[in-house]
Amino acid sequence: MRKVIRLFVILDLLLDIAFLSISGKKSKIDDAIFNKFTQLGGVYIKFLQAVALKPSFMSEKDVKQKLMVFDNVALEHFNLTSFLTQRYNSVELHNFADVELEPFAAGSFAQVYRAKYKGQDVVLKVLRPDVKYFIRFDQRMIKLFGIFAGLIPSLNEIGIKQIIKQFIQTTTEEVNYAVEVSHARQLYDRYKDHQKIVIPYTFTEVCIQDCIVQERLEGVAFTELLEHRSEYTVSQPFIETMIELGYENLSSSLHNKSVHADPHPGNLLLLSDGKIGIIDFGIAAAPPRDTQAFFEVVRCYDQHFKGNFNFSTFFVAIFRFYAPSLYKSICSIDDAQTGEKYLEKLTNYAESQYAKRKLDADVQFYLQEARVRELFMKVINENNSLELDIQLDASVMQAGAASFNRMLDSFGIKHQVLAGLYARAVEDVEQHGLPRTQQQAVVDLEYIAETVDTWLHRLAQTNPLLFTKLRSIA
Repeated sequence: MRKVIRLFVILDLLLDIAFLSISGKKSKIDDAIFNKFTQLGGVYIKFLQAVALKPSFMSEKDVKQKLMVFDNVALEHFNLTSFLTQRYNSVELHNFADVELEPFAAGSFAQVYRAKYKGQDVVLKVLRPDVKYFIRFDQRMIKLFGIFAGLIPSLNEIGIKQIIKQFIQTTTEEVNYAVEVSHARQLYDRYKDHQKIVIPYTFTEVCIQDCIVQERLEGVAFTELLEHRSEYTVSQPFIETMIELGYENLSSSLHNKSVHADPHPGNLLLLSDGKIGIIDFGIAAAPPRDTQAFFEVVRCYDQHFKGNFNFSTFFVAIFRFYAPSLYKSICSIDDAQTGEKYLEKLTNYAESQYAKRKLDADVQFYLQEARVRELFMKVINENNSLELDIQLDASVMQAGAASFNRMLDSFGIKHQVLAGLYARAVEDVEQHGLPRTQQQAVVDLEYIAETVDTWLHRLAQTNPLLFTKLRSIA
């Protein structure tokens, strides 16, 4: 019956979206989504968290309301005493004391309770009972919602279809507490002596499939900092701490380590000593497969913030990272001294397109806001005019980075923080290098030829100008 109710709420939302679109009131669609998904709770709240800080989804007038999805999630009635006695034996229960039966915080997937374990202040993160039961159904409902995303300007603009695809993957992982516990312990071991980052200790001996027991951190949630911005949140000490947090994630990605990939305001605390505490480890991101290619992209961002943006270098780096198969294939042909010089010609073409539009408002906006990936995707490769098979390597990591950047933007310190963390990451790699990666498998010549021929065939149909330029050097 409850699934039927959820289905009707989603169908009602879709009818609202259709009506608002037809009646010319598309600006009100965001509020309709926000209200219906808040009503449904659980996975739908998690989805709102994925889009709430997107500038096109959250205007200045409703920042306070939409920030509520990060830490003011409705509480669910739950008999904690019964839960604990069913899950733990008498010896284990004896080690718990002062258990508060009412949660002090609630997330989209869990409720959090204060307690003591062996005399130490802890939190019990308990998976909401309905989450596992409804997760698959709710994911299907969000996919259904995604079919109509094209009618929603603000969501279409932020790439809603890719967000939903990534969302399904990460929410499946988040209800697996064994994975979260393992990730939390890895991060604790990595940062236990860190100057600015604090990871709570996880008591793995009493963590079970639907309850995690961790050291309790006391601090001010970043949602509160965003709601009541102060001089401190634009101060140099805070900026330096945020640089450190961003640098650690970026550096881990460059050194083949998994990273915390859910740095939204509800998962971060400002502690009394100025350090940052991280309190949720449900989403871990694998590093990029080609760290050298990723580093070249990072270097381009660093050069951009230093005022040394070079379009040709940027284009090659982005092309290599996002279309690795084609990049390696055309480089193989170029290196074989065939006289083709595909990469050079392609880069020259892209640079000519950029030169035509570099003074356009959208191009200037992407450059000013350091959104160079969007410059590539939406301007240089607009409507996939280059016929590239884009491969989103390390997409979870990129989603986490985007969430971090949006949070910085909300604080008004994005440029200072990103400039600092990119400069530090590049300096570190230039001094110490990147870790050695596994030797790439040898790609046969038949595959290379087929990849390039297929690409050229598509270009001949869709972009004859570029095709002619590429073939003119054959």
